[in-house]
Amino acid sequence: VILFDQPFDIGDWVTIDGISGTVEDISMRSTKIHTFDDTIVVIPNQLLTTTKIDRRGKVKTKMDCNFGVLYSTSVAQLRTIVKNIEKFIETHGDQYEANKHYVYFNEFGSSSLNVTVVAYTKKTKYKDHVKLKQELMLAIMDIVHEAGTDFAFPTQTLDFPDDPIEISITHEGEK
Repeated sequence: VILFDQPFDIGDWVTIDGISGTVEDISMRSTKIHTFDDTIVVIPNQLLTTTKIDRRGKVKTKMDCNFGVLYSTSVAQLRTIVKNIEKFIETHGDQYEANKHYVYFNEFGSSSLNVTVVAYTKKTKYKDHVKLKQELMLAIMDIVHEAGTDFAFPTQTLDFPDDPIEISITHEGEK
């Protein structure tokens, strides 16, 4: 089935049965995956006939990231952040698919205003993909700071009453 259907080729980035890596060898009996942990996993081809195979694209690879900004971020700042991230992706057309991305303010989180970024890189090798993702995330950091706001982290606010509360604890049998 592997030889006829050709669900992947040598060098493809795949995830098979929870194992991610690059296809290193395909033989009649097994397929060898070179994992990102620098190990070789041998998968019997018989298993591949009943297992989901996630093959990363030959032309592009999806990447996404989610982040939250402070609730004190204004609507204008949030619009600027979204617009400038889109502009960054579009002006790097040699690295990203220009018309296959989206950047949206998508949620009022418990401690942040959340933004989702999905873009497709033109790089299909894992090392190149994570390098581009890093560059995008560093650009997002610059964009957020240039907009005059910052990233949020989980916080809680405790409100205490103006008048002190008197608490009396008694043990059973005491008056």
